[in-house]
Amino acid sequence: MKIVRFLFSFKGLLLMFGIFIGLIMATNLMSFSASEDEIRDAFAKVPYSPEHHFIPNEKGTLHYITTGDSLKPPVLLIHGSPGSWDNWLDILTQTDFLNHYYAIAVDRPGYNQTTLGNGYSLQEQAEFLAPLIKRYCQPCVVVGHSYGGALAVQTALDNPEAIKAFVSVAGTVADSLQHPRFYNYILRYTPLQWIMAPEFMTSNKEMMSLEHDLHALANQLSAYSGKAALIQGGEDMLVDPRSARYIQSKLTQANVRLWTREEMNHFVIWSDKDLVLDALQWAEAP
Repeated sequence: MKIVRFLFSFKGLLLMFGIFIGLIMATNLMSFSASEDEIRDAFAKVPYSPEHHFIPNEKGTLHYITTGDSLKPPVLLIHGSPGSWDNWLDILTQTDFLNHYYAIAVDRPGYNQTTLGNGYSLQEQAEFLAPLIKRYCQPCVVVGHSYGGALAVQTALDNPEAIKAFVSVAGTVADSLQHPRFYNYILRYTPLQWIMAPEFMTSNKEMMSLEHDLHALANQLSAYSGKAALIQGGEDMLVDPRSARYIQSKLTQANVRLWTREEMNHFVIWSDKDLVLDALQWAEAP
């Protein structure tokens, strides 16, 4: 009771206002991409560096990087929500990865150096990737983390001849298990939407529409006949741990393999890189 009275006192309201302002400032100071120094330091230990590319269209510019030996099998990497291409730095600078693959890592719409705006559906975002697919995927493997996992699935479904396999890493792929959370509604329907960092609001738009997008995606899964590698941790607090097995049950014509660790959380591409490399090796094999 004393706590309630304090919160509604002048001092309590002042304290909550200060916390509120502090959170806003903190989110606007946060960065979801690595600095140039961090990128340079990460690549200093390998014989390659990222090459930057920009694809213009009437809505803006799509940014992506390539790195590695272009004669090796191509792998398209898609980050989560929020994020940027350099979320994959720990994978991109693995000697075992570079010995076997040529990487294409994209900034999705609304993030980092891509200037296409935001609020696009999975289908629309997959369409933005079409020039990359045409240029590099003859064929390729597409790998996505979190929201990028769902986009990897959509991209594979849309390009069955050009994409031989997809790898979903802690992917938001299950329509029946993926719902907006309470904080998504707060950001969508309160004045916070006008003062939060742009990357947070881009992410929030994606999360609000994702369940609808996944319903449309689910109707296409039974027709997919390529390879599907699914990675999911049992301690994932952002994606329901049942998601991978759910989509596995829908991929009735695909060659599916599942990698799980009960103690693994959502941030697999940093904490469990060996699983990502194992899944990629399986996906790339004939």
